[in-house]
Amino acid sequence: MNRFLVKSCNDALHRMKTIRYASAMFLLLKSHPATIALSSDDDSEKGSTGGTATTAESTPGFTETFAALLKNNSFLLLCVAYIPVMVIRISLATWTAVIFESGGMGMFEAGLCLSALEMGGFFGGLAAGYTSDKLLQGRRGPVMCIFRST
Repeated sequence: MNRFLVKSCNDALHRMKTIRYASAMFLLLKSHPATIALSSDDDSEKGSTGGTATTAESTPGFTETFAALLKNNSFLLLCVAYIPVMVIRISLATWTAVIFESGGMGMFEAGLCLSALEMGGFFGGLAAGYTSDKLLQGRRGPVMCIFRST
C-alpha cells in the first residue's frame, strides 16, 4: 500500500511538471522559425541582380558568422542548455553496456539496446521535424510538448 502511494504521488508530480513545461513552451516559444531574426543587417538580397549566384562579398565568412552567433543570446542559451543533454548521452553511451552486462545481459545484447536508443532518437528527430514543418505549419511548441509527454 505504501509503495503504491509513493508511486502515485511521483506520477502526479511528473504530470504536473509536464503540464507546467508544456504551458511554458506554448507561451514562450515563437510560432514559426521565420519570426526569429538572427541578423538585422542581412545583405544577402541587396547585392543580387535576380540570379541565383551569390558573390563572396554578400556571403559572410566563418569569423563573421561565429561573431554574430556569439552575440545572439538565444544561441548562447541553447548552447548552455545542450550541456546536460551531452552529459547524459555520453554517460549512457559509456555505462549502459557495462550496467546491462553486470545484470546478466551479454555485451552484444547490451550494445543492441544502446543502438536501439540511438536509432529511436534519430527517427524521433526526423518525425518531430516532419510533424512540425508539414503537419503543423512550422509551429515547434506543440511538437515539443507532444514529444516531451511521451
